[in-house]
Amino acid sequence: MKPVVFCPGSLRAGLEPRFGARRFATFLQAGGNPGHLDDPEPREIAARLGLPPPTARMLARRLRRWDLEQVVDEARSRRAEIITWGDPRYPSSLTELADPPPCLFWRGEPWARDELGVAVVGARKASPYGLRMARTLAGDLARAGVTVVSGLARGVDAAAHEAVLAAGGRTIAVLGCGLARPYPPEHATLLESVLDRGAACSEFALDAPPRAHQFPQRNRILAALSAAVVVVEAGARSGALSTAHHALDLGREVLAVPGAVDREQSVGTMLLLRDGATPVAGVQDVLGALGYCDPKPLSLPETEQKVLETIPPAGATAEEVDAALGIGADVAAGYLVTLEVRGLVEREIGGRYVVR
Repeated sequence: MKPVVFCPGSLRAGLEPRFGARRFATFLQAGGNPGHLDDPEPREIAARLGLPPPTARMLARRLRRWDLEQVVDEARSRRAEIITWGDPRYPSSLTELADPPPCLFWRGEPWARDELGVAVVGARKASPYGLRMARTLAGDLARAGVTVVSGLARGVDAAAHEAVLAAGGRTIAVLGCGLARPYPPEHATLLESVLDRGAACSEFALDAPPRAHQFPQRNRILAALSAAVVVVEAGARSGALSTAHHALDLGREVLAVPGAVDREQSVGTMLLLRDGATPVAGVQDVLGALGYCDPKPLSLPETEQKVLETIPPAGATAEEVDAALGIGADVAAGYLVTLEVRGLVEREIGGRYVVR
């Protein structure tokens, strides 16, 4: 058990929007002691941040206004931990950020500091292809023993979390709002399921409502907690692209799933691929980019294994798989595409699939 080092000043800096991560980073770089922010002196704030005295006095008042005892009690009642800057439990990867969060609100299993995960992110309005690829990649990563990090958003994020849970793996959700007010609200149940098998964190106060500017802000944390970022689908203005750019700034691997060139959801991934992102067709591409030369063997879900075993040496169509298993031709076609993405079967002219 690592000792808890709680810094009230760091918590005040994280709670106060007018101070926040950027000013906290500037304060540290100027030699400031985070502990001094618990009872802040306007003169020190003015000197460290290069602010005029009236602005420094305003910030000092705003920092003092937070009732930390109430914040800590509320966190305890909601089974959340508050991890402040300088605590040994603070994820070391976050210290690589130019503007690390002064504090984190954390629920679930502690972060294993020596094991970075893989972020699987993408469009909220994902296509059926994007959702299928997100589920396939996230589920395979989980079966390979990799923690999957995502943002609990609609579309690709939710599909990734759900696939990891179905595979019995570990997943971490990074929220752009308070842990007590998950967004979108219909994902409250998904968040509880994530907490059963992993963790969730946010730099925002427990009851902080979702605000538009907070989601791009949280993307830097998502990137920092990951050894690689996989963008499944992304429009030209997708938040997933900001996660990828943060990852590049941190020296992380950035990968993208190729998509149909005539789909709006493929514009962002095409831009990433053009700029040098590693293309992803299956989990082996992700594991290879991370240098995992001997990953854990993947175990297929039961139905996928049955479909694979049904294919004779001469190959089979979706209709023939359906005739053997009685699962419906459309369902069989979906499983065959998934097996193709995994690199286990190959589609021939005429729609027949053969085992590789």
